[in-house]
Amino acid sequence: MITLVRAVQTCMACPSQWDAWDDTGNYYYLRYRSGHGSVTQYVSENWVGSRGDEFVAHISDFKYGHPLDGTITLEKFAELAGLTLAPGIERTAYWRGVKNKLTGEFAGDPAALGRVEEMLKNINLDEE
Repeated sequence: MITLVRAVQTCMACPSQWDAWDDTGNYYYLRYRSGHGSVTQYVSENWVGSRGDEFVAHISDFKYGHPLDGTITLEKFAELAGLTLAPGIERTAYWRGVKNKLTGEFAGDPAALGRVEEMLKNINLDEE
């Protein structure tokens, strides 16, 4: 059984998707779109555009809901995929992840950081 200890939501809907890690540091890509969910293990979250040597294993597939569905909670996804969420799992909601990424990219540029703050000021950063 895979127990996830960290999950970063990388898209909220169509697809719903997360980067996730287990308690030994293994990385998983979780994706739900068109009523289909899948869990794939890669060497790291930098697998997009790789030469194929990042792939480790396909873990699970499931069908759920209507073929046009693209939104699911992490809890429901884990249940259907046969994954366990650790108590106190470290979660980063989509907008918090966006802010964290932009803040890192624009570190040292006060004007750009100000634009990031202005852009996200009316958004609940921790809403999933």
